[in-house]
Amino acid sequence: MLPFQAQGANQAVEDAVVLADCVRAAGSDVPAALRRYDGLRLARTSRVQRASRETADTFHLGDGARQLERDQDLPGQWELSGRAWLLGHRAELAAAERLLAGPPPGAPSGDRSRRSVAN
Repeated sequence: MLPFQAQGANQAVEDAVVLADCVRAAGSDVPAALRRYDGLRLARTSRVQRASRETADTFHLGDGARQLERDQDLPGQWELSGRAWLLGHRAELAAAERLLAGPPPGAPSGDRSRRSVAN
């Protein structure tokens, strides 16, 4: 995880919450829990990583017209309302919704990850 969204520790906490829910839901089927965890986390962690890469590129512009344009746009780019997807994410709720939705397409029939994560 690149540091340019300041999300490394937060992603670790989200990972722990989702992994615990997946293991709880899968019972003793640890491979199913790990497959489910991967399916639940991949899209979000990829998005955070992409945003971090884009921010790194923006922060490391050399002097010149692009840098001046960036500096003028910077206050609007860091409005909290535009970062709700990042800062307002509730990992436990997202995992619960996806776990209750049933196994992902192509999951083995023995995947028990459909159990409620609230128990």
